[in-house]
Amino acid sequence: MAPRPVHQRALLAGLLAAVVAATAAAYAPSLGGEFQFDDEPAIQRNPAIRSLERFASPAAWDLPARPLTALTLALDYRAGALDPRGYHLVNLLIHLAAVGLAFLLARRALAAADVPSPGPAAVVVAGLFALHPLQTESVSYVIQRAESLASLCFLAALLLLLRAEEAPARGRAAVAWLAALAAAWAGLAAKPVAVTIPLAFLLFGQAFGREAGWPGLRRRLVLAAPLLALSALATWQGLRATAGTTDAGLGVPGLPLADALLTQPRVVVRYLGLLALPIGQTVDHGVLPSRSLAEPATLLALAALAALLGASAWLLSRDRPRTPAPSRWPLAWRAAGFGVAWFALLLLPSSLVPLADPLAEHRVYLASWGIFLGAVALAEAALEGRLKGPARGALAAGLLALLGLLTWHRAGAWETRVSLWSAAVEVTPERARPHQNLGYAWLVRGEHERAVAEFRAALAAGPDPLLQAEILRNLGSALAQLGRHGEAGQALLAAARHPGVEASARALHATSLVELGLLGPARQEAARALQLDPDSVTARNTLGQILLGTGDPAGAAEQFRLAIRLDPDAPVQHFNLALALGRLGRAPEACAAWQRYAGLEPDARLVARRWPEVRAFGCAMR
Repeated sequence: MAPRPVHQRALLAGLLAAVVAATAAAYAPSLGGEFQFDDEPAIQRNPAIRSLERFASPAAWDLPARPLTALTLALDYRAGALDPRGYHLVNLLIHLAAVGLAFLLARRALAAADVPSPGPAAVVVAGLFALHPLQTESVSYVIQRAESLASLCFLAALLLLLRAEEAPARGRAAVAWLAALAAAWAGLAAKPVAVTIPLAFLLFGQAFGREAGWPGLRRRLVLAAPLLALSALATWQGLRATAGTTDAGLGVPGLPLADALLTQPRVVVRYLGLLALPIGQTVDHGVLPSRSLAEPATLLALAALAALLGASAWLLSRDRPRTPAPSRWPLAWRAAGFGVAWFALLLLPSSLVPLADPLAEHRVYLASWGIFLGAVALAEAALEGRLKGPARGALAAGLLALLGLLTWHRAGAWETRVSLWSAAVEVTPERARPHQNLGYAWLVRGEHERAVAEFRAALAAGPDPLLQAEILRNLGSALAQLGRHGEAGQALLAAARHPGVEASARALHATSLVELGLLGPARQEAARALQLDPDSVTARNTLGQILLGTGDPAGAAEQFRLAIRLDPDAPVQHFNLALALGRLGRAPEACAAWQRYAGLEPDARLVARRWPEVRAFGCAMR
């Protein structure tokens, strides 16, 4: 018979493998999903990830620019260009690695809380962390790997600090501490939310550390001091970086600091509600700011959080019960108090800094682990003596299976732009942005009538001036695709009145004028767009088409090359370059451009339709 410890390790390994397999199955619907929302500027149109060589420069690693996250995206691009499957797979692997470290940390905490079987209970905590549907935004949304990657580094740094604290030999302690410092820096390089690592270490020590009181705190402060300094520096850099931006920091339009702080209690209560009952998930919650403490919802949320945090502080301030104890409840309540404090601590960065979107589901990713830990500790104390091990295991397996099904369903919403924003419209049909982004999803898919309908619904929702201009710009683009160039021109010129949208609106207007054969006005519009934004790919490509149509293939080729330099993965510029080079009599170069186009264009029917235009240059079909 195998020794019992070996048997227990094998059981834990099997349980963790089951959680990993269930998690992979739950996220299968989004593994082949499209890029979404902010993925477009951060990945599809981001030249910074096109070259790995730039990461050899120290300047590329400045904080808080998330250079580690950018490096992982650059590696994905090197491996598979803009095939989203590789990006989604890496996101899932990061999540699974974080699940493994979440298990290790939970086992430490539950053992300190005198849970009889901390290993299996920790698997349940890890399973909740892995399979709760609220995690889908951090896993299925490619650019939000910043959250899961920072959380992975966060957990690694915390475990290494705990090892450094407990190591019997100074050499091992020093190695663990240096590794913790490196992991903390990596977390900050993934996303600035890792600034709370040293505070989480102090909190964990207060709740579960072997050495209680001031001596233990002083020892931990010595270990944490350099990390506290690193976090303070990263916080200062982050606040400087947000100065003058409109999506985060003190310059968010219509969201002064006082209102942002008043809004967050409602947001945190909503997070807790979604953890308890994940119904009504959406990528766009549309939380309106609180303007006064006298608002009933704000006052109730603030009172509820004050009571919850007060209870947490009281539980953690009490002397830690000795183990083993006659009752497991005191330690279970202590673990629950720690879980609440952990949740609040990890939400602190997004709670204190004004954000244009006050609520986003990915921000709860690692914070949720504390709630899961406290819930499992309380459940273990409640079920002791009432349900035997197999029955408790069946109950836990049923709960995780249910969460896995919910996650599978929610991951399916992330499969396409249309499915994601259709779901968002169902949850908040009164908001403009879900309709705007659903319209854009239909526009990209080529369903222009549906796009027009959604853009008109977005305008009817009364958006703010900038969003209204963006909607008008996209409406103009859809109308132009339908051949309704008069309406398109009206929408685009109306959009161009807003300085934040003028360049892109004029570039699209120039394209519409080319379709009408008005090359002179089109050239003026393209030139104006480039004056406002020299990096406008649309304007460069349109100007190239104008030059090609007016007998200047050399000038056209130059514009197409500039467009390709700005966005090398867009097919149309390569096709237009092939036409310009062919007319210049440079057939081999024209055929090379055609081959690049054919390799990038996903629509085989469009390739076949365009083939006759380059056949005369002697090019092969593919």
